[in-house]
Amino acid sequence: MKKLKYTLTAALLLALTGCSELIWLQNRTPVLADAVGAITVAKNDTVEIELKHVDAYDANGDVMTLEVLDDDKNPKTYDRIGNRVVPIKDFVGVIYVRVRVTDTNGSASSVKKIAIHVTENAKKLILPLVVGAQWNYLDTFHTLKNTDTSKNTDTSTLTVKSIFAGTVPGVTGSIYALRWSGLSGIKGTTDTVDYLFSNSDSGLIQVGGVSSSGTYDRNPMLFARYPVIPAQEWKFQSLEYNTELKRFFLDSAMSKLVCIDDEVAVTVPAGTFLCVHYRYETKMLNRSRSLAEVKVAGRMIPVPAAVRADEIVTVMVNLYYAPGVGYVKNESFVGSTKVFTKVLNRNPYEEKK
Repeated sequence: MKKLKYTLTAALLLALTGCSELIWLQNRTPVLADAVGAITVAKNDTVEIELKHVDAYDANGDVMTLEVLDDDKNPKTYDRIGNRVVPIKDFVGVIYVRVRVTDTNGSASSVKKIAIHVTENAKKLILPLVVGAQWNYLDTFHTLKNTDTSKNTDTSTLTVKSIFAGTVPGVTGSIYALRWSGLSGIKGTTDTVDYLFSNSDSGLIQVGGVSSSGTYDRNPMLFARYPVIPAQEWKFQSLEYNTELKRFFLDSAMSKLVCIDDEVAVTVPAGTFLCVHYRYETKMLNRSRSLAEVKVAGRMIPVPAAVRADEIVTVMVNLYYAPGVGYVKNESFVGSTKVFTKVLNRNPYEEKK
C-alpha cells in the first residue's frame, strides 16, 4: 500500500475544528516550470543559482529547496560548488545548467535546464549577442484578406551566426552577424542576409549588413537605447534589404525612436517578460489620396479604408525588448488599425533538442 503523508497544517485544522476523524493528505511532488528572466555572468566569474531564479510551485505549500546538479555533457560546460555554477575557463556563450527543487518531505521535481549567458562582462544587455543564440517568432498580418488564413501568418527565426571579422570605425565592442530566416521581406531569396549589430554602453547599435552580394557599411547608429528612461528620444535610420535589387539600402526617412515605458510586463507564447517599450513612426505623404498598400515588416499590405484618403498616412511600430532576453514583441499600426504582430514563440533559453 502506498504510504500517505499528512501535513502539520491538516493536523492543526483537525484540532481547531474538533473533528474526531483522521484525514490523510497525500504529499504532492513540487513542480518546476522554467527559469524566470535571464541569468548573466561575466567570463571566468561564477553565479549562485537560487530559488528566485526559477518558477516553482508546491501544491501542499511546503518549503522548497533548489539543487544544482552536475553537468551531464561531455565535455563539460560547467562545474559546481554546491549551487554555485562555475563555467569552464574562458568560455563565452550559453550554458544549460541542470536544476531541480525538493520539498520538506524529500519529493523532488523533474530536472530542468536553465540557461546562463556567459558574456565578456556581466552587464545585462537589451539583446544578448552570443554566437548560437536563437529566437523563434510567430508573425501575423491582421489585415490580409486571404481565405486560407495560414497565408496571413509566418514563422521567423533570428540567429546570431558569427562574430564579424571586420572592423568599423567608432565601434569598440564585438560585432555580430544576425541572420533572419523565414522573414517575409527576405523569404524566397537565395541570398544570405546578415545584419550587423554590436552592444555598447549606450545600448544596441546597428552597424551594417552583409549579403552574398557584398557588405554594406553604414555609420553606426544607436537602435535600442539601454539603459533608458521613459520619454527619452533619439534618431534612427533603418537599414533594409531589397531582394529584387539584391542590395541593402537606408530608409529615406529618419525615424524618431522614443521610450514609452522602461518596464512593462508583456505576455507572449514564450512566457511573460519585463520589457522596455520603444516606439517609432513613419509618415508617408499620400499625394493621390487613394493609397492602396503600404510596406510593413517586409510585406505589402492593404491600407485600412479609414485612412486611405488621408494626406499623411502614419505607420506606428511598437517594439518590446526584455533586458537579458532580447526581442519579445512587435505591434504595428496603420492609423489606429493593428496590421502586424510579431511575438516570441519559444523561450530563447530552452536548450535545442
